[in-house]
Amino acid sequence: MKIVFIQSRAHQDTPDYVNEPLGLGYLAAVLIQAGFDDVHIRTALFDDVDETVRLASEARLVGLTATSPMLKDSLKLAEQIKSTNPEVLIVIGGAHATALPEATAAHPQVDFVIRGEGEETLRELATALKDGNTDLCSIRGLTYQHDGVVIHNPDRPLISDIDNVPFPARHLYKLESFLARGEALFGDRGSWIFSSRGCPYQCTYCASNVLWTRRWRTRTPANIFKEIQLLVKDYKVNRINFADDTFTVSSKRVSEVCSLIKSSGLSITWGCNVRVDTVDRELLLEMAASGCTDVWIGAESGSPRILKGLQKIISSEQITQVFKWAREAGLRRRGYFMIGSPEEDLASIAETEKLIDLLDADSISISIFTPYPGCEAFKVSVANGLNPQSLDWSRIDLYEKVLSPTRFLSRKQIEQQHERLLKKYSGIISTRGKTYQESEPVVRTKKQSTVLGIDDAGRWRELIERLPDELNDVYLTPEYGEVFQREGYGLALCFLYQDGDDLFLYPFLKRRIKKVANRTISTPCYDLETPYGYGGPIANSMDGEFLRRAHQSFSGFCCSERIVCEFVRFHPIMRNERFSAEHMHTSFNRPTVYIDVASDEETIWGNYTGTGRNMIRKAKKSGVVIEPSRSPEELRQFVDIYQETMDRVGANRFYFFPFSFFENMRLLFKDSFRLLLARWNGDIVAGAVFLKNDTYCHYHLAGSRRDCLKVAPNNLILHQAVLEAVRGKQKKMHIGGGSSTSQKDSLFRFKANFSPLRTKYSIGTRIHLPELYEQLKQIWQEENQGKAEVLKEVLQIYRF
Repeated sequence: MKIVFIQSRAHQDTPDYVNEPLGLGYLAAVLIQAGFDDVHIRTALFDDVDETVRLASEARLVGLTATSPMLKDSLKLAEQIKSTNPEVLIVIGGAHATALPEATAAHPQVDFVIRGEGEETLRELATALKDGNTDLCSIRGLTYQHDGVVIHNPDRPLISDIDNVPFPARHLYKLESFLARGEALFGDRGSWIFSSRGCPYQCTYCASNVLWTRRWRTRTPANIFKEIQLLVKDYKVNRINFADDTFTVSSKRVSEVCSLIKSSGLSITWGCNVRVDTVDRELLLEMAASGCTDVWIGAESGSPRILKGLQKIISSEQITQVFKWAREAGLRRRGYFMIGSPEEDLASIAETEKLIDLLDADSISISIFTPYPGCEAFKVSVANGLNPQSLDWSRIDLYEKVLSPTRFLSRKQIEQQHERLLKKYSGIISTRGKTYQESEPVVRTKKQSTVLGIDDAGRWRELIERLPDELNDVYLTPEYGEVFQREGYGLALCFLYQDGDDLFLYPFLKRRIKKVANRTISTPCYDLETPYGYGGPIANSMDGEFLRRAHQSFSGFCCSERIVCEFVRFHPIMRNERFSAEHMHTSFNRPTVYIDVASDEETIWGNYTGTGRNMIRKAKKSGVVIEPSRSPEELRQFVDIYQETMDRVGANRFYFFPFSFFENMRLLFKDSFRLLLARWNGDIVAGAVFLKNDTYCHYHLAGSRRDCLKVAPNNLILHQAVLEAVRGKQKKMHIGGGSSTSQKDSLFRFKANFSPLRTKYSIGTRIHLPELYEQLKQIWQEENQGKAEVLKEVLQIYRF
């Protein structure tokens, strides 16, 4: 019986910060242990949604996790799956479904809701379905509809000994992809572990208790350490992030875990959530000695009155003391604060601000009080008139949306105070785990600078589409970046700087510098470049002061991320080097050819050279036929021809893109990807990939068999693509330049046959960490005596 689990999207389009789906991993592991051998886990972050729906539609049972921000996408996926195969059974679990089981079960796409801890309930449900047992009333923790009536089976007792729960089936959710993403973002291969379930504390804003209750159940230190060893051995993990609500409930248990890690000699770092009334100086020193580098501290407020209202029974004095002890232990300290709780006023916000100033934290998060379903505050909010069914939970996170006014402040006032604090503390603000410092704070509007990843593709795409048409191109999209990320070329990111209506966007790849001249670089450091093709910063404003602030903010980001230098391939048609010329070194590299395809076909034909027209006629006369690729096998044949061509012309190994690279382009770009093939005597002899949108078309990558060059297949391919661009009402077709800077280059002369129009391809370079760059350069020079002069103009000399 096929079972598919899906981690949905959250926070509007996609989550800004996504951890590995441990909950789904546990569920899958329990089913595998029970004998189910056809179990899958799909994640929105790394898996194509169409393929996920296809796979799920073949399953008997599909499990969807449903935190409140994920519910909308979970229901949408369920609807897509059901529309493909109505026989698939959909089960939803998680905090939101547990808090509102009747409302969740009422959705027509949902067959079952699992309340609370799900492992045993799901195992019994899957077994019943496998055995054809339709009597489900004995399965505790299950909610479902029968004859239009929602049935709630009795609650299920908690698992008494969670050491007996198998470790998550991490291999099913592509842990390596999460590790690679973390390595690119944070410089370590960090995985997450739940060492306990439940939290004994009574904080009114926390919905964790709806799943685990307030009964704290812990795994033994030996069991925890066994999982750490497995992660290090099987996945080369070098960092552990403990996902517990409060890791330090028992200082004795923490000491035992520290002792096991330290005595093992494992070279790992780790971080965890701590509560200030559960640690002392000695424990923090012990944690640091065993590899702990970070503590995440829930301070919430500097006002005793607000803390009491939140049932956060701690004091400002305790918070201050723990921050001091943690600093003395050499630990990085992230403080969590919130504003907007029911009794908040301007005076209590000022007390919180005063506490933040006193703590000197390494990073902080300032969220907005948000009563998610399941927490005590949610019940109070509903009693006061909040209608949870009227809310789009996918648009409610902890950082933007104000659900309710306080007794003293309006929604607008809370928003204004939140924005003011984000601006004041912009240098140390951490949102959903991502922190960076700017070189200096700047005054600007909300969401002033953000780093978007592939998991933010919806917002990334929306921002690109807000720019003028001439600044919108396929090379700048998250899909193009994702192709390279999937192939391991680096982490695809997009830096956003915004000031009112003025936007500055910069898509790029962030790459770890692992080796220089075969010498391993152990200290995490990176460089960045635009992917093969064209890119670089774009903006909808040429205001000099705005661009100065944008580049300054970007440089601050680079310095905080230990990005040594950058290399930019500017877009020849957009000529977007104009947005960067005052802020980095830019230089002309070579001319490129483009065609004004807004002209009519006759004019374009007349602009071809005589040689160009003759070669096209020759190809037709020889019987060459151009047609689009229609199958993966044809794509594979083209890739073989392309790689043979690269080998023939002596191209750098960088350009030997594998089949998966082209296949990912085809899958991600859909209609923006066009592969034209030339057939001669029934065989595929040449091909070319074209990338396009409504404004531009690009002659991207091409190849041809050596023995067929005499019939000029590529000339006819390019001519066919030009005609398609004219009929598609695009404006410009960029053919590109030569394989060298010389205008006598044979590839450039081939392209020049198609148009007299030229534009300039420029590159940009910038060093952000000069001292580190010089160290890397020195390492390279020591291993390459006498070669530095040859590459003295190459910025990233250490790559050679």
